Amino acid sequence: VQYIQKMASNEEIEDVYKVFAKSGKVTAALIGTLVRALGKNPLQKDVDAWIEELGGADTPIKVDTVKKYYGKSLPKPRDQERDMREAFKVLDIQGKGYINEAELRQIMCTLGEPLTQEEFNLLMTKCEMDDEGTIMYDQFVDMLIED
Repeated sequence: VQYIQKMASNEEIEDVYKVFAKSGKVTAALIGTLVRALGKNPLQKDVDAWIEELGGADTPIKVDTVKKYYGKSLPKPRDQERDMREAFKVLDIQGKGYINEAELRQIMCTLGEPLTQEEFNLLMTKCEMDDEGTIMYDQFVDMLIED
């Protein structure tokens, strides 16, 4: 199955920018957050390079800057779906289709592009978990790639 993800319109980009601008000036430190809010998934090393290109984290940015970086060819979560499912299958030695929340926290907060504890906690508010703290990883991946 091939998925086609709609690109955000200029109006959608401007709306996301305005949400962040309400709390004050928008700085380069937020470029990764803004691009991710629009549905793309840049690596943190790329975001760090962008911040440096823009003159540092405290450099004010305009909506056109967000449009420029959003327009770059970047992976979307859906592009990484197969790899995510395969990674969970490797971790699921017994083939039960689930992972414990504590194991998932350890993996997501320490490997690859690690999440902060706060980011992980926010992610878990959107995740279905049973009474024993287990998460069906296929449903978890589905949640991550939702458009």
